[in-house]
Amino acid sequence: MKLWLAIMVVFIHTGFSVDDAPAYLEIFRAVVGSITGCAVPAFFFMSAMFLYRKPFSWRENMRRKIRTLLIPYLVINTLCIIIIFASQVTFGVNPYVSNMMGVISDWGFMQWIDAYTGIFTGFPRFSVLWFMRDLFVLNIFAGIFVYITDRFPKIMLCVLVLLMLFYQGILSAVCFWGFGCLVARRQISLDVVDKLNSWVICALYFALIAANVISPENLLISRSCSLVGGIFWYKFATRFSDLSVKKYLLWLSGFSFNIYIFHRTLMGASGRIFALFPTTPLFQLMQYICVPFIVVVYCVMISVFLRRYFPRFYGVITGDRKI
Repeated sequence: MKLWLAIMVVFIHTGFSVDDAPAYLEIFRAVVGSITGCAVPAFFFMSAMFLYRKPFSWRENMRRKIRTLLIPYLVINTLCIIIIFASQVTFGVNPYVSNMMGVISDWGFMQWIDAYTGIFTGFPRFSVLWFMRDLFVLNIFAGIFVYITDRFPKIMLCVLVLLMLFYQGILSAVCFWGFGCLVARRQISLDVVDKLNSWVICALYFALIAANVISPENLLISRSCSLVGGIFWYKFATRFSDLSVKKYLLWLSGFSFNIYIFHRTLMGASGRIFALFPTTPLFQLMQYICVPFIVVVYCVMISVFLRRYFPRFYGVITGDRKI
């Protein structure tokens, strides 16, 4: 399941090399966007469910999360700032470096704070790390979720449903984390999902995808699509549990975190490369479909290389996650 979600995240950040893509390509992108919309909510849900399904010590959990989330977050973000700074002061290179947050040498105290927290712009300097930031903060307050869920489960459920259906923004992470906590603490087995009729789920999912393409601003449809999509992809992933490719998929799943961390930089590089090629609709479609999988392959290759030749560095940036 982690592997499918990581690939979806790569597709979320995929685009076309030209801004005036034909309408049918935009429709195709809208369909893919509807499919991949469940990826981030599912990550928060699964992270909470895996944490809360067993008793845990807050201190021990935070010690583990400092190693697996906070340290990689700080190291990767710092490396990003150093690389951009070096590029900005290197003659001939600086025109190609995005100055979205200004010239680093001119930063003041507030810009540095924002670069590491995203408190003003919403994102840290290495933007994909926002997920790790929010996940770490949610773990700090993990005990509060246990307290509320155990004592007021019905109220908790009502609040989460309202958040899911009517709110977009930072509380979305809280919402799906809360659902994961509720499922784990109330000991709701995922066997319930296995018993759902697969054909009914498929039909409902495809109908919601179509509705979301037609009405992308409708939050109720969007969230319903994400919810049913999570169920669909869970059932899809379990279908591989008895196949001969299972061991290879499990091996690749071990690089899910790495795919999430490395893919955005590679996507940016690939975008510049493909911008040099023809911008015909067919080529644009091939690019949109193929680039994410090419990026995933390169992410795995980089991970294998770093793990073999720079194991300490690899361990730090991945939080010593086991493959």
